[in-house]
Amino acid sequence: MRIRNASASVKDNEVWAYYRSTELALERLSSIVHPFTWRDSQNGAVDTDLFAVHNMILASTVHLHLDNIMNLKVSWAAKKIVELVNHLSEDDYQYLDPALTICWSSVIRNFQDMIDGANEKMTVSGASTSMASYTITFLGHCVDAVQNALHSLSLYVPLADNLITSLRNSLLPACPGLMKTIPSFSQEDYIFGQSLVL
Repeated sequence: MRIRNASASVKDNEVWAYYRSTELALERLSSIVHPFTWRDSQNGAVDTDLFAVHNMILASTVHLHLDNIMNLKVSWAAKKIVELVNHLSEDDYQYLDPALTICWSSVIRNFQDMIDGANEKMTVSGASTSMASYTITFLGHCVDAVQNALHSLSLYVPLADNLITSLRNSLLPACPGLMKTIPSFSQEDYIFGQSLVL
């Protein structure tokens, strides 16, 4: 569903009802899916099926709220995806669901589109607000984390390598000045910093 592509006059009651019902369905699904725990204490294995389900719910949350970069649900979902990815060991990737390649590449593309949109707004307005800069920084770190995970997955899923190439070809030429707008923070600052408590 692409609500953001519709003009205000097209966003009628039917579209908003569909949007709201989708949002409620995602919230309900999130509430009934078993919480993700990192390691089985007996064998140290990750529940890869549950890992995939949580990633897909989070990616769907991002997709649903693409029209608003400042939406806290997008920030929450981005933070959770990065947390899930950061807890994987290199040995875990060989057991992951190949569908995660599509999920992660779409999230990378969406985050990059949000970064580009925020950069464009800052360029047009001629001013940089701290919130916009922080959002760009946060999403930039999310892109890096998920791209690294996609790269690790590409060792076991050939499709991931094709998607990485596609992302590189389509995204990098469009935003050559991206790194100039992202202040550097350590990974701990952006994941565990006080300002990210949602």
